[in-house]
This record gives sequence, C-alpha cells and structure tokens, in this order.
Amino acid sequence: MNLKARQLYEMLVRVNSFGEAHAERFPAGTMGRRVFATLGRSVREAIDCAGAQQSKQGKARGATGTKTAARRALRKQLEAIHRTARALALDLPGFDVKFRIPRGNSDLRLLTASREIAKHARERAADFVDHGLPPAFLDHLAASADRFEQALRDQSASRNARVAAGVTLKRSLDNGLLAVRRLDAVVPNVFEGDPVALRLWRRARRVERLAPRLRRATVAESPLTLDKVGG
Repeated sequence: MNLKARQLYEMLVRVNSFGEAHAERFPAGTMGRRVFATLGRSVREAIDCAGAQQSKQGKARGATGTKTAARRALRKQLEAIHRTARALALDLPGFDVKFRIPRGNSDLRLLTASREIAKHARERAADFVDHGLPPAFLDHLAASADRFEQALRDQSASRNARVAAGVTLKRSLDNGLLAVRRLDAVVPNVFEGDPVALRLWRRARRVERLAPRLRRATVAESPLTLDKVGG
C-alpha cells in the first residue's frame, strides 16, 4: 500500500470509528446507517486486500529469485555447449554459429535459443561428449530449460495476482471514499448545533499530510493491522 492509499485508508478507519461511536444518532433504515454500513464493509475489504497484496508481493519476490537462479543455471550450461561448439568449429568451420547465445536480458529469447541449441547439439552429441561434456548433457539442458520456463510462468502469475490485489484494494478504498463524501452531507445535518461532535467529525474526516522527508519512513514503519478497526 503506497502512502496515498495508506492516508486514505487511515481516514476511512477514523470515520468508521466515528460512526460506531455515534451509532445511536443514525437509526436503522436511515441514510446515515446505510452509508456507515457501506463504509465499514469497505474498510474490512481494504484490510483483507492489503494483506493479500502484501502476501502476493512476497510470493512475487520469491518467484523472481527462483527465475534468476534458473536463468543463471541455464545460461551456464549453454555457455559450456557454445564453448565446446567453438572447439569443434576448428575442424568444422562455421559449426559454432548455430550455438550462439543471444545477448541482452530477454528471457523468451534465451529460452527459445536453448531449445534450438539442444536440437542442433543432438545431431553431434557424441562429439560434445568426446570434448568432455557429461553424457547426459542434453537431458540436463532440457531439465534446466523446463525449470526456467516454469519459473517464468510462476513469476508472471505472481505478478498478475499482485496487480489484481492492488486493483481490488483501490476499488475498496474508492467505495469507502464515496461513502465518506455522502456522509459529508449527512453528518453535519444530523449534528447541527453540536460543535463537539462536528469538531470530532472534521478531525476524523481530515486526510493527514506528511512532509516529503517523512513519507518513506512512515510507509515502512506503519504496517496495516486489524486492530485499527472496531466491530
């Protein structure tokens, strides 16, 4: 949850608490009771979404680490095959052209190249083994390529899940903000002539603003917790 979303969430929590503390002023069936009920649901949904988002961020980081390791292992094997192909090219000019490893960081290009290299290496597998590669080097290469491909899928799925959680969180916060805007009319009407309650309302309704130098520290030190919501 970024700083803007956290500030909005904390305002919604305060407004929800205000409604709970003054529930008797909003009888069943009134607009105020209905809107505060909607706000409460939005706050609870935001808690669930923020927790899910945090969990999915952790999974995404883990998936990225797994992909990095799988990529490194695959590239190491491709480099050994390419190095051996260059030695074979001493007697077979141009032989190593088919075993070049693509430059850059494209995961798809590397995966595609590994499949192509395996196909070409299979044609003269005995020569590669004769130059010191393990007899099962093609099996090892295929297994590494499969692990890398699976890691790519896992990373993509984790990223999509994290984005989806963020979208759901935003929708919950937006719904909560819409409820508060409705209450901007209801609450002053209900508490007309009660300056203490109106002052508490304005305090709850205010969205806190932090100095830029404090923003990063606040986000890091203020985790979203269930104990902020009553009821």
